[in-house]
Amino acid sequence: MIVVAEQFIMYKRYEDVPWYRRSGPVGTITFLGLFFAPAILFACIIALSGDVYTKKKDASGNLITWSFGNKIAAVIILILQIAFTYAMLTGKFST
Repeated sequence: MIVVAEQFIMYKRYEDVPWYRRSGPVGTITFLGLFFAPAILFACIIALSGDVYTKKKDASGNLITWSFGNKIAAVIILILQIAFTYAMLTGKFST
């Protein structure tokens, strides 16, 4: 069941959450991003553009989302990824 409160969607069942908003797939994409740069960008965009839901529930029975700290980490990773890509494209890492 999906309960809409103002502009926020509060999911009660993990199965109702779109696959790209589930903690498991986003965690896998993040891990793959350690070896394949575009994947980490995708994971950061997902984390920054909305909530990522875990299977755990709060006292009201709603699924718990990733914390604000995860969004901060996504911003830091995104900045580092952009800087690294820029450095690679401009030859700053050449020896």
